[in-house]
Amino acid sequence: MADTTTVLEPGAEAPFFEASDEQGHIHRSTGYRGSTLVLCFFSPGLPREARRPGDFGEAFPGLRKKDVFLLGVQRGTTRDVGEFRRLRAVPFPILADDGGRIARAYGMPENGHASFVAIGADGRVRLVLKRRSNPSHIIDLLKRL
Repeated sequence: MADTTTVLEPGAEAPFFEASDEQGHIHRSTGYRGSTLVLCFFSPGLPREARRPGDFGEAFPGLRKKDVFLLGVQRGTTRDVGEFRRLRAVPFPILADDGGRIARAYGMPENGHASFVAIGADGRVRLVLKRRSNPSHIIDLLKRL
């Protein structure tokens, strides 16, 4: 099968997505227009110790004050992502990207450290950070928004 991964650059229109989180709630990219949305792509192929949500717990309240929404995206079923969220105490919803369709549309690596895409209120990509595992990268992302 040919690799159909997209390469997104800041300023590009963000691809549409629709997916369920671990609780069965459906999230659509168009539902976040007017706010900033940060997608955090977790790779299921990472070693367990590299899959911590880092400082998300501390950063999450600051994001909400800035009208920024955070959604995780992980390849797998709603059951898989629910287990991941529970074990890691991730404080935001994680979308089940069964088959990797969302990850490919956003140009995320198949395996690697967590990656992030920030989408502006206008639906355009503002920032792409790939293969980041250090929690300081999350803080760096927040400062850039």
